[in-house]
Amino acid sequence: MTEKDTKSMPYGFADTNSSIDRGAKQIKELLPKICKAAEYENSIFSLAKALEKTQKLLNALENVIIPQYQHKIRFILATLEEREREEFAKLKKVKAKMESRDNG
Repeated sequence: MTEKDTKSMPYGFADTNSSIDRGAKQIKELLPKICKAAEYENSIFSLAKALEKTQKLLNALENVIIPQYQHKIRFILATLEEREREEFAKLKKVKAKMESRDNG
């Protein structure tokens, strides 16, 4: 420990032993690492929250939104097919009428 370090110690040397000094030095050395670990933990927590939010959106897409659109697409296709069949039937009727007029 340097003189500068001993001046900033919040205790007197007369009432303590050297293990307090070693402990204080170790805490001083570990504090930046602890802060960095807390920073990493906070980042991981934020990422986990973002991942959870993304997972909820993905579940909503997979289980609600996409099935709704698939249902709408099937409905539209069925409607178009029905209209096509109706149009084909109308054309057959018109063709039959035209042929009966031409033959009759």
